[in-house]
Amino acid sequence: MSEQPEFDVSTIVRPEDAVIIKLNFRMDIFDQVFSKLEMINAMEYLSETVENLGIPQLHVDTITDAVLPGEGLLHYAGIKEGRRKNRTAPRSILDSGLNSDFERFLPKDGFQLKSRSGDLFHNGELLEFLEKTGRKTVMLAGFFTELEVLRTASSCLEYGYYGVTVSDATSTYSERIYYEALDLISQSTEVIDTRDLMKIWP
Repeated sequence: MSEQPEFDVSTIVRPEDAVIIKLNFRMDIFDQVFSKLEMINAMEYLSETVENLGIPQLHVDTITDAVLPGEGLLHYAGIKEGRRKNRTAPRSILDSGLNSDFERFLPKDGFQLKSRSGDLFHNGELLEFLEKTGRKTVMLAGFFTELEVLRTASSCLEYGYYGVTVSDATSTYSERIYYEALDLISQSTEVIDTRDLMKIWP
């Protein structure tokens, strides 16, 4: 069996091909995740660069509009969420300052799209948005790495898009789960951090 050539991610993250999807940018979530400083540094770079390069952005909320049919499922979902929150990193004295730093990355005019599914491709409005841009690379940032980011990234190819997760621009409650999720994501799509993007984007 011949060895396959290494894939070069720079071929799919060209500014003219990319769209940035920002998931669940909410203060109540950011307040509880780990790697706050890394997230803020990543978003400072992304926000400025994306605007300068004219890359379309979409803020999506998959939490507040979520609806589960029946009290049993709601109760079960609450149990699972509680277990995830039990892995939250201990709070730091720096957290309050970092929270105020994150405020400037919140959607200015509210979320542009609300999704009842953690897999954004189940939402016809996302597909309409992507089709209008004519772009084929979906770059993901936001929360939660092991849920909404993982599920959406995993669906990209199925719907005809390249998926790229910006690793330091995403986070969750637990560092261990974060890295496990990124490993899973990398099996079906691409994972890149902003330091590598700095080498690719002008």
